[in-house]
Amino acid sequence: MLHGKVLRVMWSHRDSEARRSGIGNVFVKNLSDSIDNVRLQGMFQKCGDIWSRKVVMTEDGKSKGYGFVQFESEECANAAIEKLNGSHVEGKKIYVGKFVRKNDRVLPNPDAKYTNLYFKNLDPDVTEEVLQEKFFEFGKIASLVISKDENGMPKGFGFVNFESPKDHKRPLEALNGSQLGSKVLYVARAQKKAERERLLRLHFEEKRKEQILKFKGSNVYVKNIDGDVNDDDLREHFSLCGKITSAKLMRDHKGISRGFGFVCFPTPDEASKAVNTFHGGTCFTESHCMRMAIAQRKEDRQAQVQLQYAQRMAALAGPSTPVIPGGVSHSSSCCCTSKTGLDASALKF
Repeated sequence: MLHGKVLRVMWSHRDSEARRSGIGNVFVKNLSDSIDNVRLQGMFQKCGDIWSRKVVMTEDGKSKGYGFVQFESEECANAAIEKLNGSHVEGKKIYVGKFVRKNDRVLPNPDAKYTNLYFKNLDPDVTEEVLQEKFFEFGKIASLVISKDENGMPKGFGFVNFESPKDHKRPLEALNGSQLGSKVLYVARAQKKAERERLLRLHFEEKRKEQILKFKGSNVYVKNIDGDVNDDDLREHFSLCGKITSAKLMRDHKGISRGFGFVCFPTPDEASKAVNTFHGGTCFTESHCMRMAIAQRKEDRQAQVQLQYAQRMAALAGPSTPVIPGGVSHSSSCCCTSKTGLDASALKF
C-alpha cells in the first residue's frame, strides 16, 4: 500500500507485442472477497512462471471478484486452465479461462437461452405493478424493476427476469410493439454494455460501407477555401454542376473553418464535372485558388501514396547494372576509357 492505494509490481518487458498479444494471459472470476493479489499468486504459481497477477478492485479497495494472471508462456496458461477451472476455492467454484479482448469476443447465439429482458418507451405513470401483470401471463417472474433517476423519477425503461429460460420468447413476440398507455412498448433481450457497443459498431460499419459504395466517385474534396465561406456558400457555388446531395465545410472544435470541405453529388459524372470546372479557380475571393479532387478513403489514399513513392524510388535507382561473368561489372572493366579518350590500360603513374 502507498498513500492508500495498492501497488502493482511486475517484471519489466520491453517487447510491447508480447505484452499486447494476450499470449499466456488468463482470466479468473467468481473469486472470494478475501482473495487478494498475493493469494492469487499462490493459487497459480505451481502452474508456471508468472509475469503479473491482478485482482480487480473497487475504488474503496474491495475485490470485484475477478482478476487476471499473465504467465510466461501459453503452455503454462493452458496448464492453469486445465488444473484450476471449476475448482473450489474458499467455498466458491471459480472460472479460469483464456483472456479474450472485448473486441474479439463472439456475440451470443440468437438461440441461446436467457431469462432477462429489457423494456423501454414507458409512460411516466406506468408502474411496476402494471408491468408485473403484463409479464406474469408468460411465466414466473424472478424480478422486475423500472430504472429511476436520483430523484426517484422513472427513466422510462427497465428489466424483467424470468425464472425459466423457456418463458422469454412469448413476451418478446406478444409485447414488443404493443401499445401500453400512449406509447409503443419495446421489449428485447437484455444485453451487456460490451455487446451493445459491438453491435452498434458493426451496424455503423455496415452503414458506412453502404454510404461509401453508394457515393463512390460522387464525393468531391475541396481545399484552399476562404475562411468566410460557409456550407450554404459552398452548396450554392457548386450547384452550377448539378444537384447537391450534401455540402460540408470542416471546422475545428472552436467552429473555425479548417479551409477544406466536401461536396457530394448524386452521380460520378456531376462530381467529375465539378472538378473539371472549378479546379484551380478562385473561390469567392481572388486570393484563394481552389484545389479539388474526387474524395478517397484514407486507406485508398495511403495505398496510392505508397505506390507513387515506390515508383519514384524505382525511377531514381535506374535500371540495374548488368554483371559480366566473374562478378565484374562493365563499369569497372579494364577495357573502359577515360574522359580523355585514352585506354585506361595505357596510363602510367
